[in-house]
Amino acid sequence: SIMEQFNPALENLVYLGNNYLRAFHGEILVQMSDTQRHLNSDLEVVVQTFHGDLLQHMEKNTKLDMQFIKDSRQHYEMEYRHRAANLEKCMSQLWRMERKRDKNTREMKESVNRLHAQMQAFVSESQRAAELEEKRRYRFLAEKHLLLSNTFLQFFGR
Repeated sequence: SIMEQFNPALENLVYLGNNYLRAFHGEILVQMSDTQRHLNSDLEVVVQTFHGDLLQHMEKNTKLDMQFIKDSRQHYEMEYRHRAANLEKCMSQLWRMERKRDKNTREMKESVNRLHAQMQAFVSESQRAAELEEKRRYRFLAEKHLLLSNTFLQFFGR
């Protein structure tokens, strides 16, 4: 070609420039692969944190919560049935006393009213306890979600 005849040094310069560009692109590819390797290792840490700190705790707490809820429900239902039966017994006894026009009817009415108030207080306290337990569970989930969000924020902040 005319370039070979005109200036062999210029051809050598073009050849070296092309080789430099290929080497430069190779170096960039190596840097990109190193960066990708670091990102993958960091992401692996995030996944391990997610599994260890969040999923395992949630699985354990879910099992404990299910057992707690089952036991609490059985206790509540048993206590409620006991109180309801006691109240029903007193009410039927009051009804019999009223039919017989017994003198102790007033005392029995007070006893029925007291038992009814205790029953309402029991239901109210049970509901309050259930709400507190639900808040505790929600707080646990919120804390774990915050932990996961912070981990992702640290990961993507790099």
